[in-house]
Amino acid sequence: MRLKPWLLCHLNRGQIFFVIIGIVLILFVSFVIMLGNITISSIQFSFVFKQFVSLRSLAISGLRYALYQINQNPNFTTTSAQVLMPQGRFTYSVSNINQTTKSINVQANLINSSLSRILKATATIDNLGTILNLEISEE
Repeated sequence: MRLKPWLLCHLNRGQIFFVIIGIVLILFVSFVIMLGNITISSIQFSFVFKQFVSLRSLAISGLRYALYQINQNPNFTTTSAQVLMPQGRFTYSVSNINQTTKSINVQANLINSSLSRILKATATIDNLGTILNLEISEE
């Protein structure tokens, strides 16, 4: 005489089938929920990362623009100048530290974001406006 497993003693074949289908569905739904949470987090991360990269390149564009102005005119200074770009705007200022050293501040802002990036630079130039040394700090 054979002993039937406990599950087979109390359930018939149709009930066993529905129990197995129920367990598979619960595991599948749990997997879909976990996958959805991971996907949403990565999409949000990639969106913020794209904004960060765009903001940084906008700030670097502002710094390059200020350096171009200095290169064109070694006596160039300004307290505040704003330039609009498709992705945002940057505001820059250039001041003299001494005859051959300029201080440059650039603040970049994206159009649809509250993020901003500030670059501060010190440029050493010669009499013709050629940049000899450039030190940049990021805030």
